[in-house]
Amino acid sequence: MSAEIQKADECFKALIAANDYFSNKRYEEARERYKVVLEKNPKDPYAKKQYEICEEILSIRQSTAQSQVEAAAKDIITLRSGEDIQALVQEVGDVDVKYKRFDNPNGPSYTLKKSEIFSITYANGSKDVFTNATTPVTATASSTPASTNQQNIQHQKQMSLEPLSIDGIHIFNNNGQRLSKSEVQQLMREVPEALNLLNKGYRRRGAGVALGIPGALLFGTGVGILLSSEGDSETQTIGAAVGGAGLSLFCFSMAFQSSAKKKYRNAVSTYNRGIKPYTADVSLNFGITQSGGIGLTLSF
Repeated sequence: MSAEIQKADECFKALIAANDYFSNKRYEEARERYKVVLEKNPKDPYAKKQYEICEEILSIRQSTAQSQVEAAAKDIITLRSGEDIQALVQEVGDVDVKYKRFDNPNGPSYTLKKSEIFSITYANGSKDVFTNATTPVTATASSTPASTNQQNIQHQKQMSLEPLSIDGIHIFNNNGQRLSKSEVQQLMREVPEALNLLNKGYRRRGAGVALGIPGALLFGTGVGILLSSEGDSETQTIGAAVGGAGLSLFCFSMAFQSSAKKKYRNAVSTYNRGIKPYTADVSLNFGITQSGGIGLTLSF
């Protein structure tokens, strides 16, 4: 009897300590104390349940920490199309970039032309931005003042981008290729003001569609009720009300759609102004000087 009392006392103390650790989110210590309870009393349902909860929490923590470590170890290759590739970059050559897929580090090596790549963001936080001439600009800490370094990087980005055009709600690149929503957003990240206008346009177009569909349905329903009323004034009143509500929603929809188109145009215009590269105005003039000689003048 004395041994049983001592065992129960030890279980009670271990359980109190375990609950205290658990309430303070010290799950490893809590798990060990619940384990002590189960060693002395394997059939204790409460201790068993709490032990399983601790195991689950610690497992989630471990997998989350592992995911964070893996995420920090990957390189991101951003293509000019806007697609991101999770990679382990092996070599950046004069023409090509060799890499392995991040999710298959022991698999085959892949090769991309540098002309296809917009930038590479490395696991250590540094970044290469490629111009049309495929010359990388490394955005890392250096002795150059931060503001000057950032201006140089921004200038190189601008030189690698091309103006866009718009027709209605469709946006095209310099080659006349229609771009998807994600591709346009990827390009406009370099001009935040333009991206803000673009996203406002997308939201307003979404609102317009959301109002237009039920508006058209209500208007059609109202017209149908009026046509089938056969002179019934009450039915006609209902039909007119339903049709009027639908027409109102449809008008609001058209207003949102029109506003969205304006935002798209402003976004493209702002983007084109933001990426316009510097070009020197150089001219060569040939003529007779005031003294009667012949001369050349180079202006820039």
